[in-house]
Amino acid sequence: MSTKKILVPVIMDQVGVNALNYAKQLMNGEDASYSILCLRNPFFNFLNSSPVLTDLEFAEKVESYFLNNSNVESKELRVIIDSDEIVSGILKFANSGKYDRVVIGRKKKHNVIRKMLGTISLGVVKQASIPVYVVPENFEFKPLRTVLVSIGEKLSEKQSDFMIKWNKKYNAFLKIIHFITDDNEDLSFNKDEDNLINSLFYQDELTFEYEIMNKKVDSVSDQLKSIDKEEVQMIMLFSGHQFLIESWMYGSNTKDLMNRCSLPVLYAPEKMFQ
Repeated sequence: MSTKKILVPVIMDQVGVNALNYAKQLMNGEDASYSILCLRNPFFNFLNSSPVLTDLEFAEKVESYFLNNSNVESKELRVIIDSDEIVSGILKFANSGKYDRVVIGRKKKHNVIRKMLGTISLGVVKQASIPVYVVPENFEFKPLRTVLVSIGEKLSEKQSDFMIKWNKKYNAFLKIIHFITDDNEDLSFNKDEDNLINSLFYQDELTFEYEIMNKKVDSVSDQLKSIDKEEVQMIMLFSGHQFLIESWMYGSNTKDLMNRCSLPVLYAPEKMFQ
């Protein structure tokens, strides 16, 4: 079995440590390497009041910090220092074909830098071509017994296949829910779509159970309240492509969930299925 390669964009703080620890626990003993990516954007460094270091000095400082504060071992860890613009820098590595997934931390309360990082997470989720896990600050890993799969549009065959392959590792109970609003009521699950999912799932001998349902909600707040009642350990969301400027101007369910959800969210971007 090949080594899984995990990209973890960080700054040197507990949010980054927590994201790295979550990434390791998520692999559950599977052979993996963890590349922590620090981007030395001049404006970002100015806001962060970082001392001027060479890339080598900075890499050594980053490596020492995460080895001393995380559960990842030296042989598993790689440090990448890059000077690209932050969102495009992360996407450059995430979409390079060298990584299997991205794990990024999210802070609950935002100062100027953290508002910037929240925007970074959104930009990565909307334009990545691999799965992106967004982990809330201080969230402690919990074994994945139940995962809520939130569907906003029609589910494709490739998306169904992704759910099957992803869940072979965890054998979690999948609650596949289409949250219906006035804007997408015509996209609710129908019998044909139920049959599509069932036929795909029955192609293999599954070791996990699942259910499919529609649920009417009026807002993202209602959706989050509904999720809180489900007692799940993770949310899987199939995220449509959207340019960052569109999210800033018009908003999106992805953005709202990212800012307000208390659970880790696995975003499966549209680019994965093209």
